[in-house]
Amino acid sequence: MLLMAYLGKLDNLAGSQQQVATQTREMLRDYQRDRWGTLDGETCVIELSGLAAANMDEASDTAAFLPRRKEFIRKKIQEHQPKLVLMYQLGSRPGYEQIVERTFPPEPEPFFRKGTTLMALTPHPVSRIQVNGRSLGNQYWIELGTRLRANRCIPS
Repeated sequence: MLLMAYLGKLDNLAGSQQQVATQTREMLRDYQRDRWGTLDGETCVIELSGLAAANMDEASDTAAFLPRRKEFIRKKIQEHQPKLVLMYQLGSRPGYEQIVERTFPPEPEPFFRKGTTLMALTPHPVSRIQVNGRSLGNQYWIELGTRLRANRCIPS
């Protein structure tokens, strides 16, 4: 949802709320199937650790390789200068901040520009994002994607 909103792919949907929701789900499914993380796509999908785990609570010893991994990711960002780097999972904030060599600002605008790249830190996509006890669901991702798009040309 976030990337689709960032790219403006949700701007021209029309119809009832249910029709728009159906169109959005279909577009998301098609995008994830056909473009997400593909060699000829517009996204590079990587993980900070990359170690397989049954769940988020499973402990892994990453001390041996994590510093090299962070440096590798930092160099790839510098080399390719993507328009947007989206880092998921707030619990990994310290590692992500080492990669970008800066502190991420808090919500509602957890992003900044570094050179020509917009850097953003968000909760993990499966997180139940709540504000004042109300679950935001897709609304959070769409609104953040729209804010990122509005801020993509602002220099640091």
